[in-house]
Amino acid sequence: MLIAEIGVNHIGKKRNVNHFVNKLINSNIDGITFQVIKPEILAKLSLKELSKEFYEKKILQIKKSKKKIGIAINNISMVEFFDKQKIDFWKVLSIDFYNKKLIKKLVQTKKKIYISTGFSSSNDIIRMSQIDKNINFIHTSLSSKIEDTNLSAIKSLKYKLGNKISFGLHSKDIDVIYASIFYEPESIFFYVKNSKLKKIYDDKHAIELSNLNAKVKKINYLKKAIGNSKKIKISFKK
Repeated sequence: MLIAEIGVNHIGKKRNVNHFVNKLINSNIDGITFQVIKPEILAKLSLKELSKEFYEKKILQIKKSKKKIGIAINNISMVEFFDKQKIDFWKVLSIDFYNKKLIKKLVQTKKKIYISTGFSSSNDIIRMSQIDKNINFIHTSLSSKIEDTNLSAIKSLKYKLGNKISFGLHSKDIDVIYASIFYEPESIFFYVKNSKLKKIYDDKHAIELSNLNAKVKKINYLKKAIGNSKKIKISFKK
């Protein structure tokens, strides 16, 4: 799946959320995530908390469009609310990789869980995988340096854990997303942004909404180059 993450790039304004959602449901991405974080963190970022009623409307709109809807959640008090909205999956942010209280709460919902691994080691990931079969992992590096992207970790983690490794774009060189395709991650997560807004929290590693369809088209085109791994003999007529 190709998952577009709005994050907090809507800067807490409903009209911006509406713009993001309208653009995304008319694109060729497979899923969308909202980021729901603790009120005290929102306060530090000078962001307003979106209402439950507004989330209900947006989730319904996304579901009607046949896109998957996920919640990147940091606020444990909101888990039950979003579970009742019948979302498709959860995402655990890198800062909560070791937050077992949150993760166990999500496990109880029996929905697929993606955990971002930006701060963790391979051994930490393997130990965490033993908690529940619904846990998947997103390989990402919180460094913006291209040499720290370490895409080969997708291959090694897939060998150890099976096909439960996705990729999260966090490089300022957006074209890294094309290279990730050839490691065949289960899903690809990337932030999206509207450059017309004055303030953008996930900026350098986010894909501009106006460029999204072109990026998705190229990703789907390049996937064709992977093939089926079988080498067949080609005969030439004399």
